[in-house]
Amino acid sequence: MYAIKNRKYYIYYLIFMLPPLIYLCIWKFGPFFYTLGLSFSSFNLVYDKYPTFVGLRNYLEVIKDINFVQVLIRTFLFMIVAVLLQLILGLGLAIFFDGKLLIKEKLKTLIILPMITAPVVVGLIWYILYSDNIGPINYLLSTIGLPRISWLSNPSTALYSIIIADVWQWTPFTFLLLLTGLQNIPPEVIEAAKIDGCSSLKMFRYITLPMIRITILTTVILRSLDAFVELPKIYVMTGGGPGGNTEIISLLVYKTVFRSYRLGYGATMVIIALAITSGLYGIYLWVNNHYGRTE
Repeated sequence: MYAIKNRKYYIYYLIFMLPPLIYLCIWKFGPFFYTLGLSFSSFNLVYDKYPTFVGLRNYLEVIKDINFVQVLIRTFLFMIVAVLLQLILGLGLAIFFDGKLLIKEKLKTLIILPMITAPVVVGLIWYILYSDNIGPINYLLSTIGLPRISWLSNPSTALYSIIIADVWQWTPFTFLLLLTGLQNIPPEVIEAAKIDGCSSLKMFRYITLPMIRITILTTVILRSLDAFVELPKIYVMTGGGPGGNTEIISLLVYKTVFRSYRLGYGATMVIIALAITSGLYGIYLWVNNHYGRTE
């Protein structure tokens, strides 16, 4: 009788697990294996009826593609600079708001507004702000006697202008995570340090940072994964220009697949990008397993 009841429960478990399993197979595993298969084939939607198996030719071509290498380097530059600035600003805001003053609570609500704004809308906002003729930024520069700057059409400033927009949108995310980490520090530890005469700088270096290191790592990894595949803001603000100076890997994949219709070559880029992001996440899991247990 006990075995029959157990079998009945297993059937119930399978019934409840069936919808998420179907979802994973259709929307996750299915597209992944299809993309993986396409990466080993040559398939152009305009000229080919069916994919043609070519083995590792696409991967060898991608490795030798100078444009892809440059785009990959630019993607890492965008990711590192944006995430570093977001981490520094977010940590500064978290330290400032680590209290219970009413005015801080009201300001906190205003700070998180960019985070809940759609990336396309953020791109449109900053495209207008950077406009050469009607942009408020250039207007302010002209009123104080400074020359107008072609923020998005100048190759030397375009990428950094997009980084500023990304920092504006996602600093609130790092702020919220780091603030949570700060508020989880036991108050008695801080009080003991103050009694021992520890200065604010030493307290931050030897107590605060070590106790929120896993929170910092989690924040960096989550933002790095997202920044690595950023697309909407760049597409709206510059479209990859001028001269490809703001083109990162997600935009290159988009152009390869939806403009050149090279599905096999684009799928190869997707698999390489997935391998890089999986490596970043693997580093996070390794560090968390080895050093996160003492948190």
